[in-house]
Amino acid sequence: MGVRRMLAVWAAKISEKASVHIFHRQGVTWAGKIALKIDPSILHDLAGQVRKDIFIVCGTNGKTTTNNMLCAAIEKEGYKVICNHTGSNMLNGVVAAFVLGAGFSGNLDADYACIEIDEASTRRVFPHFKPDYMVLTNLFRDQLDRYGEIDITMNILKEVMQSAPKMKVIVNGDDALSAYLAMESGNPYVTYGISEKVVDDKDSHEIREGRFCKKCGAPLKYNFYHYSQLGDYACTGCEFKRPAIVYDASDVAVSDHLAFTVEERHLEANYKGFYNVYNILAAYAAGRTGGLGLEHFQDMLAEFNPENGRMEQFDVQGTKIVLNLAKNPAGFNQNISAVMQDESMKDVIIVINDNAQDGTDISWLWDVDFDRFKGANINSITVSGIRCQDMRLRMKYVDITSMLEADVEKAIRERVENGCGNLYVLVNYTALFSTRNVLKKMEATYGLDKPPVEQFIIYCKNLLHGDMGTSYKKVGKSVNEIIAQTMMPTLQLGIVTFVLVLVVGVSSGILMARAKSNAVKGVWLSALTFGVSVPNFIVALLLLIIFGVELKMFPVLGLTTPMHYVLPAIAQGLYPISAVARQTQNSYEEVVKQDYITMAKAKGISKRTLLFRHILKNAMLPVITYMGPMIAFLLTGSVVIEQIYTIPGIGKEFVSAITNHDYTVVMGITIFIGAIIIICNLLSDLICAVVDPRVRKTL
Repeated sequence: MGVRRMLAVWAAKISEKASVHIFHRQGVTWAGKIALKIDPSILHDLAGQVRKDIFIVCGTNGKTTTNNMLCAAIEKEGYKVICNHTGSNMLNGVVAAFVLGAGFSGNLDADYACIEIDEASTRRVFPHFKPDYMVLTNLFRDQLDRYGEIDITMNILKEVMQSAPKMKVIVNGDDALSAYLAMESGNPYVTYGISEKVVDDKDSHEIREGRFCKKCGAPLKYNFYHYSQLGDYACTGCEFKRPAIVYDASDVAVSDHLAFTVEERHLEANYKGFYNVYNILAAYAAGRTGGLGLEHFQDMLAEFNPENGRMEQFDVQGTKIVLNLAKNPAGFNQNISAVMQDESMKDVIIVINDNAQDGTDISWLWDVDFDRFKGANINSITVSGIRCQDMRLRMKYVDITSMLEADVEKAIRERVENGCGNLYVLVNYTALFSTRNVLKKMEATYGLDKPPVEQFIIYCKNLLHGDMGTSYKKVGKSVNEIIAQTMMPTLQLGIVTFVLVLVVGVSSGILMARAKSNAVKGVWLSALTFGVSVPNFIVALLLLIIFGVELKMFPVLGLTTPMHYVLPAIAQGLYPISAVARQTQNSYEEVVKQDYITMAKAKGISKRTLLFRHILKNAMLPVITYMGPMIAFLLTGSVVIEQIYTIPGIGKEFVSAITNHDYTVVMGITIFIGAIIIICNLLSDLICAVVDPRVRKTL
């Protein structure tokens, strides 16, 4: 079975690479299908290798964002996670997530799994493994020709939930349908939601799904709605009502960014869309229910970039473009709300397809509140895609003029050339990947559409003018700005460490050189050997655990007070202290043996003058020479130290850029550090020439 599993993994990986590089298509589904053909038990076997828990995310809207956010949050806590990031959520896609995450040996190295699963596909997935947790985001009417009415979806989910009675459900308590399902399933469950009224829905014409109680059929009375059927409800005919909320968001702010408080933690995210409050809350509730502290959840939000067409941002020839998926009435209405939050002038492109994965029934378009686009600072609306004519007719019925262009790329190019520089592209499912590929191809800001040699030449030309480019992930921020913002904490810590190294290292070297006892020298040498041989990240962790966590003598996060510098400076400076001390000792012992020192002693020069003017001046030359590489060590060492102590410096930014594939930032920081190293080495050579006349003669 092990050999069979290994063959399945190899075949899946090869097929995925071939699909991407040869056919320029996602090969995830094919990879999973091939793996299952070779080894039908592979999903069961690999899922069983997950060391801790498996989370699955279900629901009509928000699955991909919630799942990816949960994965990022768990990874931020230091764990290894398997995840189907692309949103391929049927059986083959789920299989592919595990298979492509496995090693070539056929084994999986993962602490957790975060898996998005299509609601109807849960029937096919659950026979292979039983998840530990299910996140249930919401239930809306979606793709009627595929799923039918909501009752069918609810019955499917109830069936699979009852097949895993130990699985805990993290449910959106504001959704009457999801809450009822969690209650009726018999599974243990916890709730998340928003207990305060956030938005004014009095002018909304949304179609409400949860108008009647699923328990007795009587109408539900709502104190307020957040959107669609999400809100504060109670049945007029029985005891069914909104459950008590465990993870309750308060002080919710929705503007150009999102902010709210949960469990006395203030969370902020730099993207739009009120529905994203629920996505963030769902990910947070899942992590906390799973026993995670989520101490770095806000850091994750600051770095998280909703990709794969979920409020994904592009920059094409100076036009800011936001791509977002909208595949059903509730989702589209929330997309419209997100667009309206932007009060500046904007263009909108709506792309509607009716392929099998979209659902061929597009009658849902008439349930979308498109007339909200009136008076929303809309410069133009363009309809595109296979069913662009239907979309244009829908807009005409609300007296909104629209332009028609069936070809998505042509529609986008026209708005880039003649639009207002601010473009929102709203697409349904099968239009998402093709539109995303178009936008990726069109991004000219980074010259990615040019040959590699030409890209390199352009980058070098810009670099000569001091321009390191623009961040791939932090839209609108140049690499120069990022370096300028993050360099100060690194510089401050570097200066403190540098002073510590010079004072402790030099004084220790002198004391060791002047020590008379061999036993003392032996102990000191052992201490120096420890400092040189043990990596700084191990030292940093030991100091953090002992003096920060256990003894609580020093703070361990950030650089807000002088006490915050103690542990990171020691951790970063231990190696150079040992090196400087050893160099000082050796140099001191060599200098005191020189004839001019004997002559100075014979002349009766005072010990103070002898030490500072004759011995140390010459003994320091090797230390000065080492200053250049030492500064380089301090800068590169900060990469690890800043991660451990959560210092917002250039080292932490460097690691974050690597993780997020922000290549321009990685290159910019690398070049910047390289330049600093060259300058420091040059300065150390010049200082040597000033101190030692013999060096000047050789120049």
